[in-house]
Amino acid sequence: MSKERRFVYQQIEDGLEEYHSGAEYLKSLSESIRSIVYETGDPEDFYADTNYEKRNIVEEKITEAVELVWQAFQRRNFQEVIEIGRTLLEVCGIKGARTASSMSPNYVVALAESINWAAKTISYEFYKIKPFFVVSASQIEGVHFGIGDDDAYYLGSEGVGVASFHDPQDEIGYLFGYLNINVPQWQYGWSGVDRQPSSFAILEDLSSNKGLADEYAEATSPEDFREIRRRYLKGNFRNRLATIGEIIESASGNEPV
Repeated sequence: MSKERRFVYQQIEDGLEEYHSGAEYLKSLSESIRSIVYETGDPEDFYADTNYEKRNIVEEKITEAVELVWQAFQRRNFQEVIEIGRTLLEVCGIKGARTASSMSPNYVVALAESINWAAKTISYEFYKIKPFFVVSASQIEGVHFGIGDDDAYYLGSEGVGVASFHDPQDEIGYLFGYLNINVPQWQYGWSGVDRQPSSFAILEDLSSNKGLADEYAEATSPEDFREIRRRYLKGNFRNRLATIGEIIESASGNEPV
């Protein structure tokens, strides 16, 4: 075997070893987080508890997982980045993350929005994962993305609609530049629908199919998307119409961050 080929094979072996080592480490971190969060039986009880020592342990574990995210991102393994984020959401008690797919554009957009909301409601450490996740989600086939005139980044899919992500520190923009990915201009304005507080419920609805994800998709999709969405719904033989009255009424002038 030539010296060059041995070098290539060694690179492959090193990459596989790093991947398996990372997978085992993520499993260990996840089990630690799950045991603490579910110690009281219900994750909601954990987050309502004032035991900040345990909360700090969970945050430290999430911080450790950021290194795994960075390693996967450097390898351009975007599905792995998404899977790490999904796993962290699951062990933190987000039910919809359990059945989410890192290959489905609908799930990927919903997961990205859930990561953003988790940073506000579960742990600020999720903000460290957010930029990696948004960039990775944009590279999954079927996900529409771009940057708007408001300097927010947008991710969209036919099944869940459009979600926005502000990037005040330009971390998302930096990572796109790091990968030399050209970010297209988002041709549409913000829908005015504040969907972030419902992100966990939207994620869960993609599995239960009770109509919430459809409602938000209809309420936040621009007209061009709606035409694509009509074809999407027809192709998937949906038998029911989404009612969006209450969602549209929730629209306000305050943009999410």
